[in-house]
Amino acid sequence: MKLQINYLRNLDQKLGNCNKLIDFKNGLRISQISLIIHKMAIIIKRVAYILNYVRDKILKKNKDAIANYQISSS
Repeated sequence: MKLQINYLRNLDQKLGNCNKLIDFKNGLRISQISLIIHKMAIIIKRVAYILNYVRDKILKKNKDAIANYQISSS
């Protein structure tokens, strides 16, 4: 529990330092915390895509294995 509290305090301090604005070459201005959240969302979407792809491959492989077993056992 104490470790979790320290972790949350450290996280709060890090996020507190993220309120400064970042200027991009195209004139866009965004806060650092918004940029971090956006990057995390992109990573989560990529991981979800990979997990769905792997799940579909496993389901297809199992479906083919069951079909082959039913044909050979008949």
